Amino acid sequence: MAKALSLCVSAYCLHKFIIQQRNLINYDQRNLSNEVKFGSKIQSTLLTNRPDSFFKDKLVKIFTKEVYCQTKEDGGCTSCKKSCQSCDTDNENLEKTKKTWKEVNNSGKILKSKRMNALLTKIKSLTSSGKYTKEVDRAFLSAIRFAAEEKDLDTIIYVQGLWSNFCMYADNLGKAEILLKAMIQNLINSGLDTNDPDVIEASLKLATIYAHQGQHEMAESGYSWAIKSSQDRLKTLDKNCSEYQKTFKLLGMTLDSYSRYLYLSGKNEEALKLSNEALEVSLQLYGEESSQSMVLYNSIATIYTSMGNTEKALANVKHSYELCGSKGISNEERAVICHNYGYILSKVNRMSEANSKLTESLKYTKDNHLKKEINRLKSELDKKTH
Repeated sequence: MAKALSLCVSAYCLHKFIIQQRNLINYDQRNLSNEVKFGSKIQSTLLTNRPDSFFKDKLVKIFTKEVYCQTKEDGGCTSCKKSCQSCDTDNENLEKTKKTWKEVNNSGKILKSKRMNALLTKIKSLTSSGKYTKEVDRAFLSAIRFAAEEKDLDTIIYVQGLWSNFCMYADNLGKAEILLKAMIQNLINSGLDTNDPDVIEASLKLATIYAHQGQHEMAESGYSWAIKSSQDRLKTLDKNCSEYQKTFKLLGMTLDSYSRYLYLSGKNEEALKLSNEALEVSLQLYGEESSQSMVLYNSIATIYTSMGNTEKALANVKHSYELCGSKGISNEERAVICHNYGYILSKVNRMSEANSKLTESLKYTKDNHLKKEINRLKSELDKKTH
């Protein structure tokens, strides 16, 4: 039950994020660097069996090795000093690839063209239903092909980001994985460092996909790598610069995501440690009365419930509930918090209060799955009190 509650919060937050990303697609002439953000993005750059067929002159195929380090029998990685596949790429060839892209890349100019605007408008229309169809697939591929023909790597990356976001929204995780791997490679080919925030963000999404797919070794490697990369980059930045804030925010998101994964894997102690670290980040970035901090207090309460520490669970969920009245908190977020509060109260036999919180949750939510779960729990409470 407690794990289902955590899944509910996690799924809701991911769903909300992807909807926000999809709603941002207005396709006007805004700064591309502000658009290419979270998530994103392989069999090849173009997601075809012949990635080089759309490239002319000096454009080259991207490499398609695994993103995260994997043990090899012969060992000998010269880049990260560990045995892996991903770091064994010849550094000279990688730099040559980056240089080639820089020489021909149109740096997002095609995104502002009439033809690309028409293609993206069509994509927006086709994806409005939330269903993944062959027409959606062809529309995205047409946009990437056009960008590739015009040698515009930034626009390719942008479209891959939109495409992978929609794949996650439509629960097409296999396709999203392929696109994310492609985008990571393209971001690096565009000249970004491997610990650049955009690369880390894409890797975080990829790790989340692995977690949902049950690829636990890859998921843990991805989460750990994203945390370490964020922490290493923060050490090199001035705390007053915008990139520091962006990277610090990314660290908080990664800590929270990894904590949820560890909790669902039954590793409560590790999950609690990371959730508390994520809360510290949230308090510094957003303050106490924010939706981020509210959700994190709720997550900590859920972990304590699973550990059998109902006193600390109640203290944290009560504080989370008190923050529900803050500005910027949605009704669906309030519903999830009230639901969890009601569940934890039921664990300490405070049935009347639990039922009241569950009724309040029903008032806030429009989610049919959450309504079903609330009504089921209310039915159980009624049986215990009669």
